[in-house]
Amino acid sequence: MKKNILATIILLTVILTGCSDNKTSNNNSEGTFSTLPTSPTPTSETATTTATSDNTSEIDSTDTTDTMDEIFLDSVTAGVRNPKSTYTYQGSPLNLEYQYSAVGAKSVGFVILCDGFSVPYSTNLSTEEKSMHIIPHEGDGVKIDVDFKFTPIGKKGDKISIEVVDIVAPDYDISQLDLNTEDGSGIYPIIFGKRFFHAYTTIIVDMQADGAENNNTISNKYTKTEIPPTDIESFLSENDDGTFTNQLDFLQASGTITAPDGTKNNLAQIVNQGDKIKLEFQYCGTNGLGTDKIITSFYLNNEIYPIFEGKNYAECEIDKQNYSLVTGELDTSNLEKGRYICYALSGNDTTNLMTNCLPTFVIEVE
Repeated sequence: MKKNILATIILLTVILTGCSDNKTSNNNSEGTFSTLPTSPTPTSETATTTATSDNTSEIDSTDTTDTMDEIFLDSVTAGVRNPKSTYTYQGSPLNLEYQYSAVGAKSVGFVILCDGFSVPYSTNLSTEEKSMHIIPHEGDGVKIDVDFKFTPIGKKGDKISIEVVDIVAPDYDISQLDLNTEDGSGIYPIIFGKRFFHAYTTIIVDMQADGAENNNTISNKYTKTEIPPTDIESFLSENDDGTFTNQLDFLQASGTITAPDGTKNNLAQIVNQGDKIKLEFQYCGTNGLGTDKIITSFYLNNEIYPIFEGKNYAECEIDKQNYSLVTGELDTSNLEKGRYICYALSGNDTTNLMTNCLPTFVIEVE
């Protein structure tokens, strides 16, 4: 059998990605904060936790896991402090104790996805509720404690997937990037310079009370095509012991960006004001939740932007036999001239270390 060539290409496509969420007004960095040293023993100077009130929803204590659930991704280490098997929502905001460290970044931003939909939250560093908090970061490898407080979207009886997306340097200055290099090397600093990478931590919430309403605009338009047998075979990855892993047991995601002239360029696009850029998001496999639905959202300069028939999100079903293709269109008519950093998120998934389905790219509107 063939080795997993296609799956490797898709994985590399996903790795070279970035993401972000809401408006520029939401992107002001937070104030001062304390840090945890790399030593496992904290001191009094490093306490950064928020006191939990009596009516704050608690974590189900049935899981005795004591170690930090860490996810390693190049320049980011992140996870829930003292993770438990289940979070229980009982009508009061959830308090999620988190910890992260970064290398080569001056700031880290966070987006919380609830079944793929972004939810506003506050932190122990800022009581303001917004969809992204950007925290200044100093000291490579220094561990930072931050607590998130939010109300999940859902109804009583639901099991909700919560993903915390960790974004490295979402406020990176793209004004000095060279977009005219033929090989795209001019924007490598935001891809290979340990910026805009992210990991996520997934937790499951048992909704014992009604949470926030889902008032998001959602498109359900997508197309399905059968995966060719040669592609099915290419998703089989040979292990060291000679056995095979089917990568379709995990979410497979890729993205394509097409300029108005038909040129495909997943790194940079220079367009005229009023041009339209086509964006395609292809999925297959499973999300690990049993629902096998994926929510796609697109972000422009850290702001969710409605490219799916004027809607903020696109929902599609996925399976192991078909490719599901979601198409969006970025109309630059209403954009001011200048540069924009762009990403897309595919949320509602527990099988991958990343939720991005589209490489980080830059557009310049002339």
